[in-house]
Amino acid sequence: LYQGSNPSKSEVAANAKLLLPILQSCLRIVIPSMGIIRSEAVVISAAAPGKSPSTAVLLELVSTELNLSLTAAIAGLSFPVARDIFMNAVASLRRSIKRHKSTKDTKAVGLCCNLLLNIVEAMRSRYANERNRKEEMSNESGDSQVVESIILGQDLVPENIYADVMDGNNDGAISK
Repeated sequence: LYQGSNPSKSEVAANAKLLLPILQSCLRIVIPSMGIIRSEAVVISAAAPGKSPSTAVLLELVSTELNLSLTAAIAGLSFPVARDIFMNAVASLRRSIKRHKSTKDTKAVGLCCNLLLNIVEAMRSRYANERNRKEEMSNESGDSQVVESIILGQDLVPENIYADVMDGNNDGAISK
């Protein structure tokens, strides 16, 4: 999504929401494939005429792209959707790590572990932000109660008048 750039949080959120239908499908297909791709797999890309082709390790490319895409999804989507994507990714990455350990591919284990740690940190940050947002909303609710009491007064019937009525000192017919 963001190869070679540092987007702002609002750009990440907007792009993640825009690409949600594509993003979820791709992530559900690509993340489980991390356990199949070996660390020796290389991608050779065509070069311009007169230049030699470039090569890159496929698992590193997929890991980098997944890191960027998962981070964007976790940061930019609604919390329940982000949590669902995160949980699916964690489960798939744990299976991938187990598969790579069984084949003794330590480089692949390292790449999957790094990706797992990165998305755990992104989700931890998102969860903290969500908790802070909820606390602010509850504080605003308390503030609205303060404003309401200022507008309406503390009690519609002042407590001392109600106490006088209950004691039998009722000069009028005030009741609560």
